[in-house]
Amino acid sequence: MNGPALRRGLRPDVAAGATPDDDRRLPGIDGLRGIAILLVLLFKFMPIYVPGGWLGVDLFFVISGFVITRLILTGVAAERFGLRGFYLARARRLFPALAVMLAVTAIAGLIVMMPSDLVGLAKDIGAVALGVGNIRFWQTVDYWRIQSALPVLHGWSLGVEEQFYLIYPLLLVGAAKRCWNLPMILGIGLVGSLLLFLVCLERASTSAFFLLPPRAWELLVGALVAVAPWRQRLAGWQRNLAAGAGLIAISGAVAEAASKHAFGGYLAIPACLGAAGLILGASRSHDGPIGWALSLRPAQFLGRISYSVYLWHLPILILYAYGSLQTPGRFVRVGLILLTIAIAAASYRWIEMPIRRRQMLAVPGRFVAVFVLSLAGLLVALTGVVASGGLPQRWPEAARAYAVTERARPDGAACLVPSGSGRCRPGAPLDVLVWGDSHGQGMRVLADRLTAAGGAIGFAGQGGCAPLPGVRLASKPECAETADAVLAWIDGHRVRSVLVAVRWDAQSYAGPSATFVAVDGAVVRGRAAMALGLRSLVGRLAQSGIQVILLEPTPVFPFPVTRKLTYLAASGQPIDQAALSGAEYARQLSIFHAIIGDLADRGRVEILQTHDLYCDAAHCPGARDDAALFWDGDHMTAAGYELLAPRLVDLVRRFEVTSPDRSGLPAEATGTAAPR
Repeated sequence: MNGPALRRGLRPDVAAGATPDDDRRLPGIDGLRGIAILLVLLFKFMPIYVPGGWLGVDLFFVISGFVITRLILTGVAAERFGLRGFYLARARRLFPALAVMLAVTAIAGLIVMMPSDLVGLAKDIGAVALGVGNIRFWQTVDYWRIQSALPVLHGWSLGVEEQFYLIYPLLLVGAAKRCWNLPMILGIGLVGSLLLFLVCLERASTSAFFLLPPRAWELLVGALVAVAPWRQRLAGWQRNLAAGAGLIAISGAVAEAASKHAFGGYLAIPACLGAAGLILGASRSHDGPIGWALSLRPAQFLGRISYSVYLWHLPILILYAYGSLQTPGRFVRVGLILLTIAIAAASYRWIEMPIRRRQMLAVPGRFVAVFVLSLAGLLVALTGVVASGGLPQRWPEAARAYAVTERARPDGAACLVPSGSGRCRPGAPLDVLVWGDSHGQGMRVLADRLTAAGGAIGFAGQGGCAPLPGVRLASKPECAETADAVLAWIDGHRVRSVLVAVRWDAQSYAGPSATFVAVDGAVVRGRAAMALGLRSLVGRLAQSGIQVILLEPTPVFPFPVTRKLTYLAASGQPIDQAALSGAEYARQLSIFHAIIGDLADRGRVEILQTHDLYCDAAHCPGARDDAALFWDGDHMTAAGYELLAPRLVDLVRRFEVTSPDRSGLPAEATGTAAPR
């Protein structure tokens, strides 16, 4: 390898073999890491104050691209870079602390989790351990609408970085050996990845979030800074300008993200450019006031332990909330932040540093052997958990029946909007079209029973989307698209009645921060928006002579019912503690009546009552006859829906029509069960 030739075209400090992880030379890098992890912590633990803190992960990607490029090129220029040593160093850096966190999380999950959740956790841990967590989560969850406990969801970003580390050195070393123009090569890669990112934002936002190809541009921003030949020639005022502009860009992106309730991916662009500005202008302690601030001890401390903080923050938050059956309050969250930092500091002191400095497992062969054996052992144990169905035998017999209870899952779930399929074979005209969010979709477990009653019933809607034409939920524009598709179908088909089944008190709809946009462009919030949308729906359907029935809300519990039943039964406590007070249910009903206003009194809608099915004057029990009625706080089990079935049968029979069948609801817009 020709060292002098490789040095040509590299920045002076890189060509001289500067050590990229030398904190004395570039303390601003650790300071920037401190900012990034602080944003992540505040986003997870105090989202009401820093809702844009998710951009901290984007900052980490830029830092990683800068550090890893510098590391590789200094080794290449000094003729001491080898892929074997590089990958071994990455494994030493990442795996030990990760393995400990994953093992502890698995043990904690074994203690507190329900079988179905434990199976999911085992699969998640296995994917994260193998470096493909981002691919698993891309396939199985929507990061911004999570309903399940996912303590290792943050492992997606580790997957992105690990995949980058696997591929990038081969390409970079190959380009460096051939003395290609590295800034140009990296710039081409950055532009290509950024264009893919922008396309995915419009067509497949989950891909833009989780996958390496549309994320690589963020790492390449840092890489370009590392190879910029003019960085060392910047004057002091230019460094201060770059650092100041970078800080403003990051602050502006975080502030703008505060108005976003979903992945505002475009904001990653100014955030990443801002990180590049800070690296350019404030990497060293004498780089102006910002460089001095990033070199202060608190920022340095947080930056050095940032990897362990990132590893531990989500398992601590999620598992605490899971086991305590409640959302932690403000002071508890502060305590959990301090606990996270304490555990991270211990991990850094006794796990990360001894192995990185070769004070433990110094011999490469021994480290590799421990690495392989521990990974294999973890995967074998996880496989056993999955194969056993989540080890339900962990729970005492009295608790086991509750532990294995799951929410009502309709047959043919692929028919749900927007992932419809040909498995639905709807019939029309319809006696009753059930239209709602996940509460309406759950009623599909009764489809066979209802159609056997002699009528035709259909199901339309989408989880997380109340049928409110006339207003558009800003955080979920697809809800308006679904409503338009269903109304278009109704206009072309014969429907006798529409049963609206919605969680009327959901914060995403009725909360004061829930933002809707009306047809005239006016911004409407919360209950006022729901009332406006409901009146629009009733008006549209009344024009076609369709009767509107509103399903009275079922109880919403402040805890996951089946989990609390399991814990109570396991500890020998009375299960009637898993109940909602009658006063609280009355408060929930008052929200419903405030939204519908005088529609019922004026005869424009009917109300299908449910309160007497699930509650008496004193309380609403979570279980009846040893069967859980609710799965989480509001979604019912099959046993819960069975209580509702007789009234739905009466409704179907009431609106039964005898006209011949016509073509049914399109699979992409609805899911309908036809008589069999």
